Amino acid sequence: MSRAARICWVLTIVYWCGLFALTHLPAVKLPVVPIKDKTAHFISYGVLATALFLSIRFSTQKSAPRIAITVLTILLAYGALDEWTQLLVNRSCEMADWYADVSGASVAVVLMTLLLRD
Repeated sequence: MSRAARICWVLTIVYWCGLFALTHLPAVKLPVVPIKDKTAHFISYGVLATALFLSIRFSTQKSAPRIAITVLTILLAYGALDEWTQLLVNRSCEMADWYADVSGASVAVVLMTLLLRD
């Protein structure tokens, strides 16, 4: 694996773990952020999708459209799991949050696919 791939994977994993930790903090311990909740979901999953896309791109010979399908499949499932498991820490499980997650991931994947076409 190339140095770029290793760096991308490390950054992706660190970001993903941080995102998981933030989404599973009890509601009373959440940091105050100056943006709306759905915007935060959109941006967070857009960044995660971009990081995952680049990690896979630097690690494999797959084409951009195949990577796009892989990333979207992973993040659609993860976003749903992330929402459901928030119930375990007395947070809300909202379909609108999942829609924002999916939207952010989708926009990022489309942009990455267009930028990194074969």
